[in-house]
Amino acid sequence: MEQRPPRVTLGAPPGLAVDTFELGPHQYAILDWDAAPPRLAAALTGAEREIMLQLLAGRSNAEIARRRRRSERTVAHQVDSIFRRLGVRSRLELFALCSRGGG
Repeated sequence: MEQRPPRVTLGAPPGLAVDTFELGPHQYAILDWDAAPPRLAAALTGAEREIMLQLLAGRSNAEIARRRRRSERTVAHQVDSIFRRLGVRSRLELFALCSRGGG
């Protein structure tokens, strides 16, 4: 039986754990948010937190919409709301904010 590597936080906010695994030649990361950091939890609705996790996992608005059974336009509005509430302008800035502990 293959032993899983320990979970790491990589400077992520409290409650956010990162698991990595390899599949063929590619390496993947799984983000698991056990408890949202207080600043982010206070700033976002439950639906926005779920969408943010999917953004951090690298999913497109279309993928998120399919998974949540919502329209792409609804997801785009929610993404805009997340960015506005957290003071970021892109997915890259969102990832940077989360990787340094929620600002």
